[in-house]
Amino acid sequence: MKKATLITAVALAALVVLLLLVRTAITTPTTWQALEERLPGAVQAAGFRTLAVQSESSDLVCLPLSLRVRQWFRPESRPPLITGFPDSVQDYTMESVRSSARLHCLVRYSSGNVALIVLSFSSSARQDAIALQEALRRVFPKDTIVLNEATDA
Repeated sequence: MKKATLITAVALAALVVLLLLVRTAITTPTTWQALEERLPGAVQAAGFRTLAVQSESSDLVCLPLSLRVRQWFRPESRPPLITGFPDSVQDYTMESVRSSARLHCLVRYSSGNVALIVLSFSSSARQDAIALQEALRRVFPKDTIVLNEATDA
């Protein structure tokens, strides 16, 4: 009984890993160059303007689990040559033209590609964040864009 349960658990774990690998292999990530080129238009179309941009530590935004698993199971035979933002976070401070609400668009890069986009906002800017998320999804349909409502401590 214990052996059958163990085999079932291992098989399920292997299936989950396989599904994560297939899911990440199907989507082609946006390069940092493409994001830098298309982001201003997407932001403007959503009724926002960029106030500031700064680089942050990659620890600020964790890589998605699927990407971490893929990197762990498919290590590079040699380090790739990467220009731009190899493994970092770009923090775009944005302001809504209509409501003056501010939010942060945190773009997490891995190996020069967009790994995750996080829109961090206060509760009063929720509708503005949703509008920006929808605009970004139209321009970057293959990238993961999540909302993160900041809580006041």
